[in-house]
Amino acid sequence: MTKHNPDEMDPSTTVLVATAAVLALSRWFGMNDLAVSIGAGNPGHECRAVIRTGMTARDIADLLEPPVPAWGTDDLLIAPAQAPGAPDLPGLRARRDAGRVRFESTDPRDPGLADLASRLLAAIASQPDADLSELAPARFAPVEGRAPPPLRGLDGALAGSCVDMATGETLAGEELERRVAAIAGLLGDQGAGPGTIVGVALPRGIDAVAAWAAILRTGAGFLQIDPDLPAGQRGRMIEDAAPAFLLVADPGLARGLSGATRTLTLPPGDMPPRTAARRQAGPEDPAYLIFTSGSTGQPKAVTIGHAALDHHSRAVAAAFALSPADRVLSFAALGFDVAIEEILPTLRVGATLVLRSDAMLDTLERFVDELHDHRITVLNIPTAFWRLLTGSLQHPSSRGLPPELRLVIVGGERVPSATLEQWRKVAPGVVWMNGYGPTETTATATIHVDRGAPLELDSVPIGAPLGAARLVLLAPDGSPAPPGRPGEMWIGGAGVGLGYVNRPDLTAEKFRTLPGPPGRGDPGRWYRTGDRVQPTPGGELVFIDRMDRQFKLSGYRIEPGGIETALKKIPGVREARIAAQHGALAVWVAADADHPDIRAVLQAELPKGVSPRLMVLPEMPLNERGKLDEAALRAMMASAGDQPAGAPADPAAAAIGRIMGDLLGQPPLGARQSFFDQGGNSLMAIELSEHLVRLFGRRPTLPAIYNHPTPQALAGIMQSAHALPDDSLIAVQPEGDGIPLVGIHVLGTNGDFYRPLAAALEPRHPVWGVTTGLLTSETPTDIDGLADLYVRRIQQFRPHGPLALAGVSLGAFVAFELAARLRRAGREVAMVAIFDADGPAPSRRSTLAERLGRAASRIRQDPGAALRRYAERAGGELMLARQVIRLRLDRLRGRKRDGHSLDEFIAANIVSVAAYSPAVYPGRVVIFAARDDLANIDRVRRTALGWAPVAPDRRFVCVPGNHLGILDDPGVRDIAQVIREELGRVSPGR
Repeated sequence: MTKHNPDEMDPSTTVLVATAAVLALSRWFGMNDLAVSIGAGNPGHECRAVIRTGMTARDIADLLEPPVPAWGTDDLLIAPAQAPGAPDLPGLRARRDAGRVRFESTDPRDPGLADLASRLLAAIASQPDADLSELAPARFAPVEGRAPPPLRGLDGALAGSCVDMATGETLAGEELERRVAAIAGLLGDQGAGPGTIVGVALPRGIDAVAAWAAILRTGAGFLQIDPDLPAGQRGRMIEDAAPAFLLVADPGLARGLSGATRTLTLPPGDMPPRTAARRQAGPEDPAYLIFTSGSTGQPKAVTIGHAALDHHSRAVAAAFALSPADRVLSFAALGFDVAIEEILPTLRVGATLVLRSDAMLDTLERFVDELHDHRITVLNIPTAFWRLLTGSLQHPSSRGLPPELRLVIVGGERVPSATLEQWRKVAPGVVWMNGYGPTETTATATIHVDRGAPLELDSVPIGAPLGAARLVLLAPDGSPAPPGRPGEMWIGGAGVGLGYVNRPDLTAEKFRTLPGPPGRGDPGRWYRTGDRVQPTPGGELVFIDRMDRQFKLSGYRIEPGGIETALKKIPGVREARIAAQHGALAVWVAADADHPDIRAVLQAELPKGVSPRLMVLPEMPLNERGKLDEAALRAMMASAGDQPAGAPADPAAAAIGRIMGDLLGQPPLGARQSFFDQGGNSLMAIELSEHLVRLFGRRPTLPAIYNHPTPQALAGIMQSAHALPDDSLIAVQPEGDGIPLVGIHVLGTNGDFYRPLAAALEPRHPVWGVTTGLLTSETPTDIDGLADLYVRRIQQFRPHGPLALAGVSLGAFVAFELAARLRRAGREVAMVAIFDADGPAPSRRSTLAERLGRAASRIRQDPGAALRRYAERAGGELMLARQVIRLRLDRLRGRKRDGHSLDEFIAANIVSVAAYSPAVYPGRVVIFAARDDLANIDRVRRTALGWAPVAPDRRFVCVPGNHLGILDDPGVRDIAQVIREELGRVSPGR
């Protein structure tokens, strides 16, 4: 590349004029990547300038190579090259006048642009080697927030309450404080304190909330690890964050989760109260680690210090005016930073925290009903979900919001002004706020409060600083953005995080001091957001777009570059492109590779809940300049709904196909096209449910849509004379054309036990779960009743073709009886898999001497852990024994309960199993035994865990792990291999 000599940097040269104009355009529009046309004619010489901090004028001049055209007597036009579909941007016209160069904007409404270019031209001519941020800088004027008022910490006794909607459990006041103190005491005994990171491998529930509070009370920091995540992803998180130990609910669930990290089991809920001294954390000791919600192929953990978290909790409590009278819904998944915003300020003010259930999101109607039932006063929800809720509330049949609801906060994506106008009509008495903030700045950095003013812009502002946050807008070269013009948001102040874990280069790039001369800079730590925003005349800020290609989708931060790189590593993939299109993730791949390979990478790289639309092309389209033609890609994706997939068989399917197409921003779907394969997600499914209830007068649940994702299948159930399918059938992993595996899990209403197995089986075999649904007085608790119920549901759901059954623990007996009844009904049952359940015949896993020897060994290795484990197990078994005795007495007295708790349901299953005497089953049975719980494998093998007398056609397999731990790594891989072998012996009959 040609370098320019000092004598070339003369005000009359084309290069210098073009350099000043390009820099002016970059600052004026806040754009770091400019494609420009330079010349007296149209079109002129085209080039691309990427402006970064630390550049000089010579660097920009070099980017204008090859040499710009000679400047004759005509005016020189320097204008942004217009991309197809992009808004027109004004350019600059330069003309010589009496030996001087004068600039004019091509749009008379932008006179400031020409003045900026003139000042830059003079500065560049005199300082061609100066840092661009030092040339004619605008005034550095950060927007300053205010320090929030004090708030009591978590070290004192908690006064509020916590309600778990899923279980009905409530802990209030002393009970909640006792739970927090017990966990804090356990952590203190293990040496947890400032600088310690504790992994919390607990599902959403009161225990997870109490664990967070307890960890912070010790001065340590927490890392939330969702137990539902794939084992590989959990392992990467633990390896990256390196917590001192993991807090788990059950030692059996820790296998495959911790690697070399030590695990701690939660203390029993009835542990006597104890006092744990708080160790004072420093302001920059970690309070929590959290992985950004994006996807780059590499996990990226952010560290937030105690001072930042304290500031955020105080600022949120003040901005939301939280009080002990509030009932705050915890909506976000615990791995999102918004969950911290919902939970910790609520605990600190002594209000009531209500943890939502998964079932609450089945339909918007149910969501609103639960808001009423739990008298929610404060609601913090993603923008995308709020838009769906707003549309639902406009329907005449809507129940409307509860009278107690006083505040709604949204965030995560741009807010359309049109939706806020609709919201004002359906919720006139509810205060509405729009929050903005990267994970790296402690959840929320700015807040906009809607006060009913006219909405003059397309997007609602993101507001002003939350608490003591500091905001500044910088041009791409690092100089302050011109007054009133857009720029990149940099955030400073109390909420800025400490950096990325094990990523020093990225930390140095994103967490830094302000660029520019020392006299103008700020020595504090600022976070460079990469978001382009613009001030309003009233002083607030409006989000415009990203400086890079990153975008947000369904609350997840998507970084396309990392995913594209992973795709291009697949043999046969030549190019890959990823973008957001109509609210869905669009993926284009130029490849010879098979779809399964590409989808496997996408599944591994994308956040859970993001379903991409994939288009495989022989080659990527190029424009006339030989560049990737993104407009052509989007047009092809928009028309992809026309691909042959079967014309709708009836008007109902056609109507559903049109609705699906509208939601996806594409033509109507064909009869057999899957809504989710075309890019649908859970939020779109909720919106689809709202459309269907208006069309058919009946509302499908979210599981029903997942189970029937095509227009043809969905039309079938919507027009059926039978009741709509309920939530008793769960799609754990519905993909694949092999024999489906149906898991019997009477211990819960989700597929948690089977998700690792579904992942290990890969897309070949679909995995479904069947459950009782809600526990009521009508719910059967005996083997015969459950088998009858499940036969009806399976026959309705899948009336033809072979299937396989599996049962965990007590569910194995239901699976065994269910298989026998399905065979009698003429169904082909390829296999019954029994996971570590003792059969009807006697089978000694361990003798008394063997059990005592194992206990002595554990006590020698870790006395404290062993004694706690046995005490917890004894307590659980005693509680269960009490339930069994109570149940037997109730039955003798002829009493019937109105409903069942989970413990009572398990106790009833134990009583039923004890009375169950199965007949010999002639089909194939595979018994998996937990190796860690067996003292003599050969002895147990002879009886096949007690199933030998009733299962003559059987296979017995020992796998690593304990009772429930075999369904996680590493045992689940062995189980998946055996199941594939067994099902491979049977033709799927398709």
